[in-house]
Amino acid sequence: MLISKNQNEEYGYVPSNPVLLNGYADIKHFFGELHTEKGCRVTYRRIGSTFESQSNHMIDVFEASGDDGNKLLYLDVYGNGQFKAPKGYKLAPKIYPSKKDR
Repeated sequence: MLISKNQNEEYGYVPSNPVLLNGYADIKHFFGELHTEKGCRVTYRRIGSTFESQSNHMIDVFEASGDDGNKLLYLDVYGNGQFKAPKGYKLAPKIYPSKKDR
């Protein structure tokens, strides 16, 4: 199920236009919902961080791996907004079993 998608070519792919998160806890949520366009889950690892002069703070850099290969994604944990998927990805919520199915 597609939640939100961003069609901006650079969104998430450059430090000056990172994915905006609301704190470090959102990193796990973001990658937990991130899927490729074909619907495959994405694995990730943190590469490091870089200073972004426009925002005047550090931006975290992650390598996302999926059926479409590896891509660097830039995340701003100091952002304030509902995160969106970079172009080429989609967000799908985690599906939790109902109590009766457990």
